[in-house]
Amino acid sequence: MLTRPKHKLLTSMHPFPESPHTGTMSSLDARKNFSELIGKASFANEPTIITRSGKNVAVVISFEDYERYRQLEDQADGELAMKRIAAGGKRHSLADVKAELGL
Repeated sequence: MLTRPKHKLLTSMHPFPESPHTGTMSSLDARKNFSELIGKASFANEPTIITRSGKNVAVVISFEDYERYRQLEDQADGELAMKRIAAGGKRHSLADVKAELGL
């Protein structure tokens, strides 16, 4: 499974701060109340934290919020790349990277 690295910038930006409307729901209740969960996210724009065994494991958010998060993530990736370039980081061509990885 491919995962994107977590950025310190993203974890400190809190693009979706908890509000009084942020609720929590167990994974079992989320399964039972899936329509309500989707409605809260999409129509009321209320995120819901899903828990399993008392631990936060996921968040259901609107697609609009998801797109905003992805934009922030892309922005953070770009800012990190620019910092590395400014610090004298060596750039590599795609062909060189593929050759090094044997692709």
